[in-house]
Formats: sequence, structure tokens, C-alpha cells
Amino acid sequence: MDILYINDDPEEVALFVEALNTADRSIKFSYAVGTSDALRKLNNYLSLPDKIFVACRSGSKGGLDCVKHIKASHGLKHVPVVAVSSSLTPSLVDALNKLGVYSIF
Repeated sequence: MDILYINDDPEEVALFVEALNTADRSIKFSYAVGTSDALRKLNNYLSLPDKIFVACRSGSKGGLDCVKHIKASHGLKHVPVVAVSSSLTPSLVDALNKLGVYSIF
């Protein structure tokens, strides 16, 4: 499995990598810092990741905007997107569900 994790917090990226390594060392992992970095990397992938994890924070539009860009892209919209958040609000959950995220974690 190949995963792209989009998050601008290096500590959260390190925790995510540690969790993945604990779960399954065969998972291929890459990360991007923000929407523009993620879209650049996704456009340069030889093959798309199996899943995209996007950090979404309440009060911040960064993760939500990233999901919007991914779901609006013809070549990316079929890739399952998992929203990751430690501060979910009903309005954020509603917005993510309307965009068609695969799961909210």
C-alpha cells in the first residue's frame, strides 16, 4: 500500500510515520506540506497513492481546501481521502462528508 499524508506539522508527521511502522512496515509512505506541495507531488507521481490522508483542523481552511482540490481534480477524485483531525466540529464533519471523503479519523 502507498500512502500520501498531507500535513504542515512535522511532529504530527513523525507520529503518523511511527504509527504506520508499528502497524505495517511494508506500507510506502510520503508526505506533503500543504495543498500546493501535495498537488505538485500528486502530479509528479508515476502511480497515484492508494490512499491520501489529509490533516484537517477546526478553524483552519487548509485541510478542507486541500480535500476540495483533490476531489475537484479529474485524475485524483477517485483516490480515497481520509480526513485526520483531533478537533472535529459538526460543521467540519458535514463539509468533509459533502466533499466525499472516504473516512474521517
